[in-house]
Amino acid sequence: MGNGMGFKGLYCSRLATSMARARRQTASKRKAFSQLTPEIQCHIHQQLATHTSPEVISGVLQRQHNIRISKNTIYRFIQHDRRRGGSLYQQLPLQGKRYRYSAGKAKPSLILNRVGIEHRPAEADLKTQPGHFEIDTVFGKDQKSFLLTLVDKATKTLIIRKLPDKRAETVVAAFREITSSTMCTFKTLTSDNGTEFAHHEKIAAITGAQFFFARPYHSWERGLNALRPGPAAKQWVAWIRCGWMVADNRRWSSAIICRRAR
Repeated sequence: MGNGMGFKGLYCSRLATSMARARRQTASKRKAFSQLTPEIQCHIHQQLATHTSPEVISGVLQRQHNIRISKNTIYRFIQHDRRRGGSLYQQLPLQGKRYRYSAGKAKPSLILNRVGIEHRPAEADLKTQPGHFEIDTVFGKDQKSFLLTLVDKATKTLIIRKLPDKRAETVVAAFREITSSTMCTFKTLTSDNGTEFAHHEKIAAITGAQFFFARPYHSWERGLNALRPGPAAKQWVAWIRCGWMVADNRRWSSAIICRRAR
């Protein structure tokens, strides 16, 4: 009878629901995070400080320490800390905000001569040869600060450049600076459908790479660029707003990313 089984061994959904509600009402709130020992809580705080997601924290605890803590428990712990006036939620990728997306049809692209990702060489997906980059731009609050990020799919090399604005001409100028100041070899570039990449043909001519665009609302086709530059870009945007943009910040951000669990 403890698992919702009724008379004659038959399962009863109503009985199971009533029993579950009774257990929830009599559950002790003090035991909600009983499995989160002070050592585990300290570990969670340290990982969140480097903007590591609860999903990754849960996986690392299980794989490296044989400790089973679900991501939902970590999220509840963060929400509990927030209700008590804590700031752990600010270390989450979206600072605890719900992700908003458009469920409607994709708008037609305004980019001329666009080449879709379906035409990209299969070599790029193997992630064995350097030179295949995913690129993106990151906008700060009120779109007053901007970053250009590039990530090599094979070597995970990260390049970040500050932009004065998000115009297509500005992005082209940034690529001129990147090709002249780095030793990177560019074979393919993959971006989203933002208009800041409207001059993709000029970028391809500067870098010598083929330029491809992901499908609208298919961010997972550029998953590496979405995940890897996240903490650095977030910190850089904060520094840009404060006017702190020095070489040490770039080294610090790169070090955070290299140490970050994935």
